[in-house]
Amino acid sequence: MQNEKLNFKSEESAFPPTFWTPISDNDKIILLAQNKGRNFTMSQVVAVAKRCSQGFPQVVVCRPFSADGLPFPTIFWLTCPYLNKKCGTLESNQKVSELEEIFRSKPLEIDNWHKSYQVLRKKLIDKRTEDFIETFSCKLLNQIFIKGVGGIDLKEVPFGVKCLHLQIATWLGMGKHPAEHWLSTQIGSIECQENLCKTNLL
Repeated sequence: MQNEKLNFKSEESAFPPTFWTPISDNDKIILLAQNKGRNFTMSQVVAVAKRCSQGFPQVVVCRPFSADGLPFPTIFWLTCPYLNKKCGTLESNQKVSELEEIFRSKPLEIDNWHKSYQVLRKKLIDKRTEDFIETFSCKLLNQIFIKGVGGIDLKEVPFGVKCLHLQIATWLGMGKHPAEHWLSTQIGSIECQENLCKTNLL
């Protein structure tokens, strides 16, 4: 069971977003190098949501379900080694709790953001996949529909952040975020100067 490819030729449709781009053979080589040692499955990827100015993938779009029908509620995966390192540094400085406080101050915006994410995730599930999942677990299908950004349980932790890697990936992948100003200020430049991805491929 596999999802159908996204239609990038449609100019009239708002889905997929116009800034998402198809995965090339060269992208696959780069992504495997970027994610070496991480729990990363290339078959899960359907598009590149954000590239740096050098053309390297920074964020990819993932299928909500694996080929085996297992749920994967995180749509956007941060692949840029520079941004991954920056997120790790910020997390070590307790920035996750700081962002959670910002979330608590914007309940309506956060709720709408999660709803937009849910709509986007549902659009990534084609009818064939939905029917396949529904045949053996309608509950599983419903669960992934109601989970928030990155699988956050909105009943248990409505203002949960999970990690900054998720937040940065979602911001760049969706092109918006309720705490965009804070993220932009904290992360600074979203591109490295050392061309790390090119170096890693040499």
